Amino acid sequence: LASWVVVEQAKGFLRERLDLTVADAFTLLRAYTRRSGTHLSEVARQLGIRRCDRASGARSSTSSGSSRR
Repeated sequence: LASWVVVEQAKGFLRERLDLTVADAFTLLRAYTRRSGTHLSEVARQLGIRRCDRASGARSSTSSGSSRR
């Protein structure tokens, strides 16, 4: 169940960032996993980590920029 949730989040991330349908996002994920030989849940987990890293980096630069006067 946990891996399913991660895969759904990855599909949503790809849908939003690449302006894809959910079905196309899943097709892209599946094609990548087949080419790379990586499990779908692992690829989805890596996307989630990268998404969180980018979000925390954006917050850090926003918060540090807003504190300067």
